[in-house]
Amino acid sequence: MSSQPDPLLKVKIWAVQSISFAICFRADTTGKPITSEFLGGANKEAEAAARDIWNEAIAEADPKASGQVITLKIVQKVFDWCSSHMNQGK
Repeated sequence: MSSQPDPLLKVKIWAVQSISFAICFRADTTGKPITSEFLGGANKEAEAAARDIWNEAIAEADPKASGQVITLKIVQKVFDWCSSHMNQGK
């Protein structure tokens, strides 16, 4: 029996990590100190954003869409969110 994580769990973890990175990247480029308190808030914000993106992608998907199609939609939305967040104010 394999102890590999569920592929959807991997996507969720990746989404939160990617969004958290974008939040920290923007903070660093704007001169905000990256403290443990900041990281805690960034992780909460990343989890909420990832959950919103996940729910939005599922709501927009065709009911007959495969898991792969929905996953690609989630990935696209995460990349869009990260790009938008990292480039705010530029």
